[in-house]
Amino acid sequence: MVDAGSGNAMTNGQAVSRYFAYLASALPLGFGFIWIAFDRKNRGLHDLMCGTLVIKRDEGNGVVLASRVD
Repeated sequence: MVDAGSGNAMTNGQAVSRYFAYLASALPLGFGFIWIAFDRKNRGLHDLMCGTLVIKRDEGNGVVLASRVD
């Protein structure tokens, strides 16, 4: 997970707030996770609340497979 604005590693504060926001995303019938299907950058409500973004890397060669940092 990275900071959505800069593409750098997320801060400890973002990590803690993301954890609690993740729990809040699950409460209203999983709406925070359903939101991923409608967001242009495939971010959940918890990512939007904390300004983070999940990226996927190929562990073999370190190439970013899916990144939507604009």
